[in-house]
Amino acid sequence: MDKTKPDRREVLAGAAAIAVSVAVPAFGSATLGPNFAAMLTELDRAMAALDAAWDAVVAARPEIYARVERSPRGIGAFFAAPEVRARGRARNAARAAAEEIIFAQASNDAESALQAKTKDLFFTRLGGDLMPPSRPFPET
Repeated sequence: MDKTKPDRREVLAGAAAIAVSVAVPAFGSATLGPNFAAMLTELDRAMAALDAAWDAVVAARPEIYARVERSPRGIGAFFAAPEVRARGRARNAARAAAEEIIFAQASNDAESALQAKTKDLFFTRLGGDLMPPSRPFPET
């Protein structure tokens, strides 16, 4: 198996990112309030950084796997790789930017639609999990 090529998950994640990047600007930034427009700009920046971090991990994958095989830490060496750590930081920044949009108070249909698309992005590509503060534990 060639570890330098993207796997199925990475291809699907890339396709989802393209779909969101095409769909989100279609709401028209003119109808978004200045607060939502700023949050959308921040989300776009964070998603671009996340895409770059994913590409860096894919490019460094052979070197990372070689370090894992040589290291006595085993899989811990994978998570200690600088590229993997940078990807985690980029994902956290993107999740924070998405959460700002999701939890903001929408004042029109464009902002509500942006929130819905951002929520889809959050739960799919960013691996998010929302638990409202009013219900900190799942019902049994």
